[in-house]
Amino acid sequence: MIPVALRDKLFTLFVSALSGPKPAAAFEKKTAALKLKTPEERAFFDDRMPRYLATLAGAASAPPADLFARALETAERLFNHGLFFDAHEFLETPWKREPEPRKTYAQGLIQIAAAFHKLELDPNGVAGAHYLLARGLDKVGDPALAAALRPALKELTAGRAPTAIPVLSFRPR
Repeated sequence: MIPVALRDKLFTLFVSALSGPKPAAAFEKKTAALKLKTPEERAFFDDRMPRYLATLAGAASAPPADLFARALETAERLFNHGLFFDAHEFLETPWKREPEPRKTYAQGLIQIAAAFHKLELDPNGVAGAHYLLARGLDKVGDPALAAALRPALKELTAGRAPTAIPVLSFRPR
């Protein structure tokens, strides 16, 4: 079971750490003050911290020329480190802010990340994950992304959770 309040707090701290010159150090400092109350919270925290730090290690410190491209880069790193909820949440603002076709592209990526988060919450939730993944791929319309996700979609179509999580590349439209 995922401790939702802790998951949400870590995401908030992650986003706030991105604005500084040393995001990984800022994130570690902010998370050091967290009070973990249960063994489940400790296990979740211990699982997520290396993923967040790896994601932040690749964070650019210069102001972005294109906020959408920067958001895609960050969401890609989150997804590729298994932080599916965070990738989904991180793309919410660009999805709401961007004009078409970027808006639909962001929505498709959100659905793709949500599909894998759904499986993280419930490994037996293959029907819902299949629905989200298929709809997300339709919206994204990216042949390279479709090729990378084809094995996962095939397994979901067969009623099984994917045996491997693909490494994805999100490209701005």
